[in-house]
Amino acid sequence: MSMEINQLIWETTQMNHENYMRHYELLHIIPPRASWTPVDEAIYGVNDLFEVKIEDANRLRFNAIKFSFNHHYFHNRFYKSICEQRGINPEDIKTILDLPKIPLIPQRVFKQYPEPKLFVPWLRGIGSDIIKYPSIEGSSYMEIIDKLNKYGIKILFSSGTTGKSSMIPRDYMLLMKEAHYRISYWKLIDYHPNMFYFGLGLDPRKLHPNWSIAHGLGGDITTKHKKNQIYHTRDIKTNQQIIKILMGLEKGRTQIEKEENEVLVKQLKLLEELKEKKRKGLLHGAPYMINAFLEEIEVTGKDFCLGNKWMVQTGGGGWLGLAKKRLYERIESVLGIPDVNCRDIYGMSENTFAFPSCEGHYYHIPYTVIQPYVLDDNLDPVNYGESGRWAFIDPVPFAYPGYIISEDRVKLLAHCPICDKPGPVISPPITRMPGLEEAGCAAMMRKLMKQKVADI
Repeated sequence: MSMEINQLIWETTQMNHENYMRHYELLHIIPPRASWTPVDEAIYGVNDLFEVKIEDANRLRFNAIKFSFNHHYFHNRFYKSICEQRGINPEDIKTILDLPKIPLIPQRVFKQYPEPKLFVPWLRGIGSDIIKYPSIEGSSYMEIIDKLNKYGIKILFSSGTTGKSSMIPRDYMLLMKEAHYRISYWKLIDYHPNMFYFGLGLDPRKLHPNWSIAHGLGGDITTKHKKNQIYHTRDIKTNQQIIKILMGLEKGRTQIEKEENEVLVKQLKLLEELKEKKRKGLLHGAPYMINAFLEEIEVTGKDFCLGNKWMVQTGGGGWLGLAKKRLYERIESVLGIPDVNCRDIYGMSENTFAFPSCEGHYYHIPYTVIQPYVLDDNLDPVNYGESGRWAFIDPVPFAYPGYIISEDRVKLLAHCPICDKPGPVISPPITRMPGLEEAGCAAMMRKLMKQKVADI
């Protein structure tokens, strides 16, 4: 469903804002203006979520968060109990300066789900009472997740690289807002539909649609490119058993039955063809994948200069042991793709919107909606320019409170020092908090590229 809606949205990205809004009200993709909540206003009511005056964004964000906080306080027993323990209620949130009073919850809460037979009751327990979970049963998480999909409730699960996946409920209206956000997202990274998509990793469209990497990237690929413009160099047929293992719920990994030399031949042959045709393209992969690919190209000694018509997009983390500046320099040296055409994406399954990087490699936050924080060791907010634990208030989810303390370490700046877009940005690098291992979709893909699941 979300891919189909993304396709409709992409077809109207060339419309002006007034015509676009009228078009989608008629299609019932977004609510009519008369029924907009403050959260809707913060997303649908602006031309570009990354091009809003700070004072306007502050007003939109405050109203959206106050509305969201009020909702979760009165419709989420789990979250209300946390607020009562802290002595906080909606009447305490009067201005934007009061937002730090809103209680945040640790990211790990979404990894603390019980066995499958108690999974739906757990979802009800952490979620809003306006989300009506059906009375369903299943012998596994995947069976239950697949059944919930049919009811319009999408349980997104993370890569599970730290031992266990996060389970995040996403309702139908959140998926609509997420699809709408992609318009601003694509515009910022200068992503065009006539580009040839060249993916070094596994085809996310063939992974389980609720896996976070397939949920976001799979929709983008299907939406943005015609079938004859999409090329994936590796393939794996995933099924329920594999997803269980990816989530750390079962064991059973052996070497992937994939001839890497054969894959490399396909990759190099395609690049030669594209170089001759001088086509625009997007090279996509986790940082370690692209680095390994560049090494193989260098071994051939051939000229694979693609030039500035091409872009490189990385995402999902996977920077362990790699310096971003060095990788981008290597991309330009080997492929002729300039540094400014290299973009990275930062996001979490617990956060509705992923943050794209600009030409200066700073990650832009959709600040009409998201309230960002960097926390010190006592979990108190610090000033811009200081490093600490990443946290945020995301008012978009109604199925769960999106007020999260993460396990990542970042530095937050009041505005981008390179591009002219207003609003806060995250300055690279983004790392894990001390004592925590590498995480993210790229880390899982790194493991999956080296392993395959044996039939059990």
